[in-house]
Amino acid sequence: MHHLEMPTLCGIMDLVSVDPEIRSRLLRAGRNYTRAKEQADKARAELVAAIVDARKKGTLIEDIAAHVPYRQTQVNRVLEAAGLTEKRAKPDS
Repeated sequence: MHHLEMPTLCGIMDLVSVDPEIRSRLLRAGRNYTRAKEQADKARAELVAAIVDARKKGTLIEDIAAHVPYRQTQVNRVLEAAGLTEKRAKPDS
């Protein structure tokens, strides 16, 4: 009985023909995405730090939410993660 071998990764890569122009575009897009993601991560960290700082200085959550691109729910999550919110007691039913 003849046994079939699975192609190696290199063999699979050889089977896929990629136009050099498409390959170049994919690589460029991948680099741009990586760069943008790094910038977005830094911007997000800066935004979170500003939200936390504003709250520590006594700014109301509603006022913070009005000045940032986050909904109030997201602002609350940021503040909760920073330990700057208090859980409201649920009324007895």
